[in-house]
Amino acid sequence: MRGRGVGLEGEYDVAYAWRATAILVTLTLVVMYTEGMLVPSLPTIQKDMNISTADASWILSIYILMGTLSSAIMGKLGDMFGKKRMLMVTMITYTIGASLRGSQQTTECS
Repeated sequence: MRGRGVGLEGEYDVAYAWRATAILVTLTLVVMYTEGMLVPSLPTIQKDMNISTADASWILSIYILMGTLSSAIMGKLGDMFGKKRMLMVTMITYTIGASLRGSQQTTECS
């Protein structure tokens, strides 16, 4: 059985590897950017929810922990249902969630 990165002659497809690398690096940067946006918002979350600094720091810890757990779960689901399909499901879900949250923020600020 021939893999996606292997050409018809059984040679490794370097162009495919570069495309896959570009996609994965971009996704990693987007996730890191989103996690980075949470850090400056912790004081606001702390004030709005009337919680201590220690409690607010748990928000970031839980966010990162959930990201780690979902990676393991999505990896297993990718093995079962196909990696491309699960990557698309994750990207679509993440985009919809980020878009809805962004539009809610815009509405609250007006």
